[in-house]
Amino acid sequence: MRVILLRTVRNFGRAGDVIGVKGGFGRHLVQCKDAMYSTPANLQELQRKQEELKEVNLRFVSEAVRVAEILSESVLTFVCNAGDSGKLFGSITKKEIAKNLNEIVQATSKEVTFVVDHSHVLLKESLKAIGVSKVKISLHQDIDDIFVVSNVARSVESAKLAIDKFIEEQKSTDTPDSVQY
Repeated sequence: MRVILLRTVRNFGRAGDVIGVKGGFGRHLVQCKDAMYSTPANLQELQRKQEELKEVNLRFVSEAVRVAEILSESVLTFVCNAGDSGKLFGSITKKEIAKNLNEIVQATSKEVTFVVDHSHVLLKESLKAIGVSKVKISLHQDIDDIFVVSNVARSVESAKLAIDKFIEEQKSTDTPDSVQY
């Protein structure tokens, strides 16, 4: 099945590209309004709308750049219950991280309409232990990935101590991936 992308889809193409995909994925893209079927009439319409798509994509990228600037300076803090070994009773998922990132963006700038989705959060698995770690965020294909510091602690006081310790270690070493306390 051939579809015309209306938005950039990671690992498939940019807005305006005509790509070949399997039928089920093509229908999914069309239903989500990320693509339209590749028919002769739609191809002619695409040529007329090519400039509009470029403008929409540029606005989307500029919003994502503004969000990346906001988030690169932020620290996420999650206060959770944990056992004596530091293992959480539950976990911090991508959706919870995305929700907190959106709250930070909305608190910082009311005019930004970009929404951080859980698919933008690149984690192999959920956060399951107390500590400070870096979370990779990919907002757009054209923007470099950013890292947001995530802090999971039992209380606000221990969260502040962990962040201070993380900053000290950050200064003394190049790029530690995780600091456990």
